[in-house]
Amino acid sequence: MKTWSSKFPWHQHAAGESFFVTSLDVAVTLNQGLRVGRKVLGQHVHITGRPGIHNGLLGVLFTVQPRRQRRDTSEPPPPAAP
Repeated sequence: MKTWSSKFPWHQHAAGESFFVTSLDVAVTLNQGLRVGRKVLGQHVHITGRPGIHNGLLGVLFTVQPRRQRRDTSEPPPPAAP
Protein backbone atom coordinates (compact mmCIF):
# COMPACT_ATOMS: atom_id res chain seq x y z
CA MET A 1 0.00 0.00 0.00
CA LYS A 2 1.17 3.50 -0.75
CA THR A 3 2.13 5.84 2.02
CA TRP A 4 0.24 9.11 2.34
CA SER A 5 3.27 11.13 1.26
CA SER A 6 3.61 9.20 -2.00
CA LYS A 7 -0.11 9.28 -2.75
CA PHE A 8 -0.35 13.01 -1.96
CA PRO A 9 3.06 14.55 -2.86
CA TRP A 10 2.42 17.96 -1.31
CA HIS A 11 6.08 18.53 -0.40
CA GLN A 12 7.12 18.27 -4.08
CA HIS A 13 4.93 21.13 -5.32
CA ALA A 14 5.40 24.88 -5.00
CA ALA A 15 2.66 27.51 -4.91
CA GLY A 16 0.61 27.52 -8.09
CA GLU A 17 1.40 23.90 -8.99
CA SER A 18 -1.08 21.03 -9.14
CA PHE A 19 -1.12 17.24 -9.11
CA PHE A 20 -3.82 14.68 -9.95
CA VAL A 21 -4.69 11.67 -7.79
CA THR A 22 -6.77 8.93 -9.40
CA SER A 23 -9.56 7.47 -7.32
CA LEU A 24 -12.95 5.79 -7.60
CA ASP A 25 -14.23 7.46 -4.43
CA VAL A 26 -13.42 11.13 -4.99
CA ALA A 27 -15.10 12.34 -1.78
CA VAL A 28 -12.81 10.24 0.42
CA THR A 29 -9.74 11.13 -1.65
CA LEU A 30 -10.59 14.84 -1.47
CA ASN A 31 -10.96 14.77 2.33
CA GLN A 32 -7.81 12.70 2.86
CA GLY A 33 -5.76 14.82 0.47
CA LEU A 34 -6.75 18.09 2.09
CA ARG A 35 -6.09 16.68 5.57
CA VAL A 36 -2.64 15.40 4.59
CA GLY A 37 -1.86 18.67 2.79
CA ARG A 38 -2.63 20.71 5.88
CA LYS A 39 -0.42 18.44 7.99
CA VAL A 40 2.49 18.64 5.55
CA LEU A 41 2.27 22.32 4.51
CA GLY A 42 0.61 23.82 7.58
CA GLN A 43 -2.70 25.50 8.24
CA HIS A 44 -1.68 28.87 6.77
CA VAL A 45 -1.33 27.57 3.17
CA HIS A 46 -4.41 27.69 0.93
CA ILE A 47 -4.92 24.36 -0.84
CA THR A 48 -7.84 23.22 -2.99
CA GLY A 49 -9.08 19.99 -4.47
CA ARG A 50 -11.46 19.58 -7.42
CA PRO A 51 -12.94 16.25 -8.53
CA GLY A 52 -12.77 15.59 -12.26
CA ILE A 53 -11.59 13.43 -15.14
CA HIS A 54 -8.03 13.65 -16.48
CA ASN A 55 -6.92 11.51 -19.47
CA GLY A 56 -9.98 9.31 -18.98
CA LEU A 57 -9.30 8.66 -15.27
CA LEU A 58 -11.56 9.77 -12.42
CA GLY A 59 -9.84 11.52 -9.54
CA VAL A 60 -9.08 14.78 -7.74
CA LEU A 61 -6.89 17.68 -8.89
CA PHE A 62 -5.13 19.22 -5.89
CA THR A 63 -3.62 22.71 -6.15
CA VAL A 64 -1.39 24.75 -3.85
CA GLN A 65 -2.73 28.29 -4.22
CA PRO A 66 -0.15 31.09 -4.42
CA ARG A 67 -0.24 33.65 -1.64
CA ARG A 68 -1.99 36.87 -2.45
CA GLN A 69 0.15 39.97 -2.27
CA ARG A 70 -0.72 42.18 0.67
CA ARG A 71 -1.89 45.64 -0.17
CA ASP A 72 0.21 48.50 1.04
CA THR A 73 -1.98 50.21 3.63
CA SER A 74 0.59 52.75 4.73
CA GLU A 75 -0.04 56.42 4.24
CA PRO A 76 1.10 57.84 0.90
CA PRO A 77 4.03 60.28 1.10
CA PRO A 78 3.03 63.95 1.33
CA PRO A 79 3.15 65.90 -1.92
CA ALA A 80 6.38 67.74 -2.62
CA ALA A 81 6.29 71.50 -2.00
CA PRO A 82 6.91 73.58 -5.18
